Amino acid sequence: MSRPVISLGITLLAFVHALAAPVKVLLIGQPPDHGYRSHTYLPDCALIAKWLKQNGDFETAVARGWPEDPRAFDGVAAVVLHDKLGGDVFFAPSHATQAQALIDRGVGLVALHWGTGSADPASAGPWLAALGGHFNAQKGGFSRYKVEASTVRLADPSHPISRGWQDFPMRDEWYYDLRFLPAAKPVALAKIGGKDYPVGWAYERPTGGRSFGFVGLHFHDNLASEPFRRLIVNGVLWAAQAEVPAAGATVEMEPKDLDLPEEFERLKPAAKPAANRPAGDPLIVKRMAESGSYQERMDHALEHGAPIPQALAETRAFLLTAPGVDPQSVETTGVGIHYKTTEGFSYYLRVPFDRLPGIK
Repeated sequence: MSRPVISLGITLLAFVHALAAPVKVLLIGQPPDHGYRSHTYLPDCALIAKWLKQNGDFETAVARGWPEDPRAFDGVAAVVLHDKLGGDVFFAPSHATQAQALIDRGVGLVALHWGTGSADPASAGPWLAALGGHFNAQKGGFSRYKVEASTVRLADPSHPISRGWQDFPMRDEWYYDLRFLPAAKPVALAKIGGKDYPVGWAYERPTGGRSFGFVGLHFHDNLASEPFRRLIVNGVLWAAQAEVPAAGATVEMEPKDLDLPEEFERLKPAAKPAANRPAGDPLIVKRMAESGSYQERMDHALEHGAPIPQALAETRAFLLTAPGVDPQSVETTGVGIHYKTTEGFSYYLRVPFDRLPGIK
């Protein structure tokens, strides 16, 4: 008579254990393929993995390309693709069957920036069906892209991905003129070239499972923006069918978190002409002093209450006409400005970390 009770007890224990199992998320990145502090796939994935763990019991793994061991996908609740043409990676011929099996069993799917893309005709259809929308600007594709300062706006304040953030300014490389399935719902909008486009979307697949796409995250430094990273982490939580907190995901970070590993850091441009000049060369001393004064100019604006976007915009406008600055080189990120002098010396002006919102 005791056996059924024992059997029931074992079943209940197994059920409780299953409920307590961590939520497994696999993030797929790749080595560098762009310039300094852009398309920083693997470091970005590592930060997202860190933030997921601030929001519950998560087991995360960051893969350098598609994992060769199929067991890497065992028990995953969601797969995040932050790489070149994620659709072509996900549905590559060598593992398209494996990828489709993940979709068929309702695994969450997230694609970020170039990860939203698909150019191979063989993968484009399955990718659109899996993600709900996709980007293609390769070889005369239907999409376009533009680096531009804009405002990321809530498209659906009632959606869980919208929790804990309001409209915020951001300069990024935005993808637009994407293709979407009718059931894909915009969750974030931005004005690009004077016209509104969806830059983030949520898609509940008719066969089960959730997908989230976001076309931003070209620049690593944009992760210094708290609402920017909350939008992304909210999307991963939602796709993994984990609870998105009422106040949005916790996304705490420290200044050192934006440091890059060596393979990405070594892409930092060198001021080549300086190698041919002796230490203490008057021109180098002059350009360094000028860069220091430009940094002080931006710091002064911030100290007197200018919002970060305004301080960056004002400093950028000044640099475009500053003596000795190559105006074509001036590049603004979310937390700083890269520029080169007419001799090719490279400098970077950075917003002080203690002024960035959401950073301890």
